[in-house]
Amino acid sequence: MNRLPNRPTAKSFQRGQKSAFALIISLSLMSFIILILMTLSSVLMVETKASSASLLREHARQNAILGLHQALGNLQKLAGPDQRVTARADILETYEDAIDTEETVQNPYYTAVWNVEPTDATRWPHSPGQSEGPDPKVYPSFLVSGNEGHDWMDSEAPINESTSTFQDPVTFDDIAVTVEKSAVLDDGGRLQGNYGWWIGDEGVKARLTTEEPQSALTDTVPEWTRPAGTTPQLIDSSLRSIDREDYQETAWRIREIEELKLADGLFQNLFDPVSPSVEKPYFHDFTGTSLGVLADTRSGGLKKDLAVALSTPSATAPVGTRDDDPLYPSFSEGNYQVFDPTWGYLRDYFTGVPLLTNTTAQQLNDESWAKSKLVAMRMPDGTKPGILPITVRAQTGITPVLVQMDPTSWTDATIPEWEIYYYYQPSLVLWNPYNVAIELPELVAMTRPYVGSGSLNLNDGYNITVTVTIDGSSDVTSDAQSKLPALKFTLPPTVIPAGRAVIFSPLAGDALLEEDAANNPLPAGWRPDGTFYQGTGITFAWDPDGSGSTPTILLNTATGSDAAQNYGPFRTSNGMWDLLHTPPTGPLVTDQNDFATQLINIAFRTTQNLLSFSASQARRVTDPNFVDNFEGGTLSFPALLQSVAMKFSDDDSGYPSGLNLGFTRTRWAHDFNPRTEFSTAWSSNLPTVYAQGLFFNTDAQSAFSIPLAQDDTNPDPSFYPVGGRINDLDITRATLYEIPTEDTVQFNIASLRHANLSSSQERPVGGSHPRGGQQYAPAFTLGSSNASPMIPSEDVSVDAESAYGYSVRMFLPDLSYLANDALYDRYFLSALDNSGSTSLHPILRPTDVTYPSTSGFDENAAAWLIDGGFNVNSTSIEAWTAFLGSLLDTSVELEDSSSDAGSGAPFTRFTNPTGDTLTTADMGMGESAMLSDFRRLDDEQIRALAEAVVEEVKIRGPFLSMSSFVNRVRADPDSNWALNGPIARDDVPLTRKNELVSKGALQAALDRSDTNTLPNYTLVTDSDSTAQVNLSGTYNTLANPETLDGVATQGLPGYLMQHDILGALDSAMTVRSDTFRIVVFGEVVDPITGNSLVEARCEAVVQRLPDYVSADNDAWDPPYNSAYSPTLSTLNQSFGRRFTILSFEWVN
Repeated sequence: MNRLPNRPTAKSFQRGQKSAFALIISLSLMSFIILILMTLSSVLMVETKASSASLLREHARQNAILGLHQALGNLQKLAGPDQRVTARADILETYEDAIDTEETVQNPYYTAVWNVEPTDATRWPHSPGQSEGPDPKVYPSFLVSGNEGHDWMDSEAPINESTSTFQDPVTFDDIAVTVEKSAVLDDGGRLQGNYGWWIGDEGVKARLTTEEPQSALTDTVPEWTRPAGTTPQLIDSSLRSIDREDYQETAWRIREIEELKLADGLFQNLFDPVSPSVEKPYFHDFTGTSLGVLADTRSGGLKKDLAVALSTPSATAPVGTRDDDPLYPSFSEGNYQVFDPTWGYLRDYFTGVPLLTNTTAQQLNDESWAKSKLVAMRMPDGTKPGILPITVRAQTGITPVLVQMDPTSWTDATIPEWEIYYYYQPSLVLWNPYNVAIELPELVAMTRPYVGSGSLNLNDGYNITVTVTIDGSSDVTSDAQSKLPALKFTLPPTVIPAGRAVIFSPLAGDALLEEDAANNPLPAGWRPDGTFYQGTGITFAWDPDGSGSTPTILLNTATGSDAAQNYGPFRTSNGMWDLLHTPPTGPLVTDQNDFATQLINIAFRTTQNLLSFSASQARRVTDPNFVDNFEGGTLSFPALLQSVAMKFSDDDSGYPSGLNLGFTRTRWAHDFNPRTEFSTAWSSNLPTVYAQGLFFNTDAQSAFSIPLAQDDTNPDPSFYPVGGRINDLDITRATLYEIPTEDTVQFNIASLRHANLSSSQERPVGGSHPRGGQQYAPAFTLGSSNASPMIPSEDVSVDAESAYGYSVRMFLPDLSYLANDALYDRYFLSALDNSGSTSLHPILRPTDVTYPSTSGFDENAAAWLIDGGFNVNSTSIEAWTAFLGSLLDTSVELEDSSSDAGSGAPFTRFTNPTGDTLTTADMGMGESAMLSDFRRLDDEQIRALAEAVVEEVKIRGPFLSMSSFVNRVRADPDSNWALNGPIARDDVPLTRKNELVSKGALQAALDRSDTNTLPNYTLVTDSDSTAQVNLSGTYNTLANPETLDGVATQGLPGYLMQHDILGALDSAMTVRSDTFRIVVFGEVVDPITGNSLVEARCEAVVQRLPDYVSADNDAWDPPYNSAYSPTLSTLNQSFGRRFTILSFEWVN
């Protein structure tokens, strides 16, 4: 039978409930435990992975540190020694690419290093003018990974500027640099990681920050005359309103340019990249850290302190820098050496000229500033240059006068007898071209023939034959002898104000010309009716009332027994004007030192064979003392005029036109030294700054009149227009040269540019002496670079007699080239204060190097670093723009104590200019402002100049020395520059070669006219036909005639010259860098796949210091002794001066 299932009871139900709940709890507990175990496992896994990642990251960092050490080691080896030059790789562009602003080099930001050590003993130490030197075409090394162990010069670096294919590259996107990785192997030789590094040159960037400013300079040195750190206003238009002083007060605390946004909100985002994969803006243009060692890149060792040498009295000055030591070795090969500047010339300029506190000399009316600083005229003495006036006009009017003799002496009582007299109307114009007044002592002025003897006879004169005819046929007096004597006059003591040209002429009326010059005064002032007279002793009878009788007087060359005494026909004579600083005591002058200045008027020319005067031209008078009673009027102008004058901006110095005198316009302030003590006024071989001629009758009347300056308030007009066109009477003052006072502080080499290094004692008192040469030296020497037209471009001197003939007997050195070569690499100026321990130099910062108590000449360079040292091999337009704008918006105090606070960067030729900022409207020929105002470059002009400079750098660079940057290229432009060429390229066209050999890089950039924003564009392109100078065709027999072409305004204060730029900035310039940024990549890779697992990056800024790697040598020890044997330890020979790490950071 079927049984029914048991039905649950309540008790059994309760028991089941309890079992199920226990099961649930058990399962929950088990789940929780599992969860805990899983959580613990996950945490353990995360920690394990984190530890592994940290280990890998640390491993990658260690690889990066390894790369940093490799980079430091290579940097120390390649750039530690002094004789190294650095630049960015884009300096190696081809010529065609260099003249294009677009980058074409594959790796433009690689840092290249050249070794410029001499290869033999004859090239050390470098001697000024020495032609041998390192070959700029040698292979450089590049500071990037993959080049470890590369030995430069023997072969091209494996990784170089052109490398485009890498085996295993790493790219730093934010700085646009790709380098080759270097493998890191484990002990078993298996790849475990890589590193890569790049070393960037911070010196080719413009430093936007400075070390702590030196407040002591504020009241001591004018701001516009001293170098200053670069400023950021020209980076972006948004920064133009930044206050310069406020910025400098805060920026000196900044070390990375990205931090500038903390100092001023205007910098927000300016230096930040849009993204990590995009290049940082301005990274390769600006820096916050750049210091330079004061090292001599050319010869090695530290630079010598020129300030110590020049401030030390000659007797105790360092060897080689005493007053009579030559500035450079003499290159004279003949007997006609004109000048060899000595160290005394520099010492004199550096120490300043003492001012006179009172004077008894004649004072002229003028502005107070032009007379407040007064110095005495000074003769050159071989160790000091002269301080002398310049003869800018000298003339002698001559009129034959018939003076009726006493009737009691007549042969026939019915026919009057006459004696021929000469009446003289001399005048002389002396110009003071300096910024201070000059007190002239009593001087003797003399005009005479140029005689070819070994001494000067003060009684030398022109021997003249006189023939008198009546009615054109009957000889009354035939070939009578008359001497036109040397004329001697006395100039009384006179003060010539700054920049003025003063006229000296006879007193009004007439006076007998005496042998003693003291009785023939020529005081200041223009008096055209003043005369001296002298009888000839030649007489004849003539009745002026006789019917039809017309006497004619003929003057011609002496003949017969007097032929030996004849110095040439008067009409084509060699005449001279001399200034003697001591009155002669006898008839002979044998000592050339008696001459203050000499001016030879070579070959006065006229088409007339005879000097012929009719009776009306000769004038007649009954008494020589009554010149106002001349027949036909007063003697207000001469019958003939012998005259010479500086042309300035004219062809003919204002002389009558249409006479075909054969004169040509020159760049008088550029190609010549107007301060020369000896000048020639004409030569068939050479151009001249003088015009001269022999004028008759109406021409003589026109030429005789002295132009008078308009602003003259003296009772007798005394001032002559000077420096421009003679007929521009508002050009009343020309101050071209500075005489420093004893409190002037000099900061750099170019600040000495006003020193007159071609001043000379040499005077051609006779035919055996040189025919000058000083006038063909540059007016400004240090910092100038223009080639001489007479010297072959591959040479630094010329024996002009051998090259151009006896009439040009002189030995001429390339003074600028040699002086720059002597000073620019070997010396610096510390600007020490009176204590001798503190430098007033605004960009020198003290180091912690200590040295024994010595003179400091050799040791001082170890005590300072250049704050913001700028490598002129820089190819960054932005960096050059900021550097050239260093003085942006600086106020300038003028000579009259007023202030010019214009906008732009001022470049002044004087400590205190006489005029303010030159405007575009005032640029050009005939503008008086060109002679007084200074240049202030606006933002566009600075940038245009920077672009032009960078082009010059790429074409000429790398510069292996500072003097090679300042100087012209020394080479024959027609030669093959591929063989021992002077620069690193051989693809330059001939037209550009001619420019390279004619001027330095900065001057070439300044003279360009590619765009109307360039500084001298308005002047270079002056459409005024009288502005253009084209002499190369006229003087095509010279070695370098193209250097004579240009515009007449070149050299004037209103034309910006290379030495003006260097005068403000050259102490910050160098051709190598000492601060570098190392960017390093490190990674760990999978040893099986080679894939990168972890990457790391670090950056370090390192600085080269004055002290050597090893303490075996003092910082100031030279690399070699006089026998060219090493003086340094082996370690210091190999590694040079030590680098230290200034900053280090890991980059995220």
